[in-house]
Amino acid sequence: MKQLARNERGAIYASNVANLVLFLAKVYASIESRSLAVIASTLDSFLDLLSGFILWFTAHTMRKPNQFQYPIGKQRMQPVVGLIPSADREVVYI
Repeated sequence: MKQLARNERGAIYASNVANLVLFLAKVYASIESRSLAVIASTLDSFLDLLSGFILWFTAHTMRKPNQFQYPIGKQRMQPVVGLIPSADREVVYI
């Protein structure tokens, strides 16, 4: 179980690093080209980065239990956090 959690954290970290590099490259391309298609793609990459940060924050928060504030644990946060990235996508696509 600990190996799975370590692999999950590694995947989140690698995804965030890749999304950050991609976002920075697209920001540069947006500035240079001034193309609306590239700017839209940059916004999409920003949302990927934001979603990755939310997943990282949730994983980080779940690792530090507080029995007094959350007596049943923080495992129930995962389904709720799964809705946040999809909700921000819907707002952008509208």
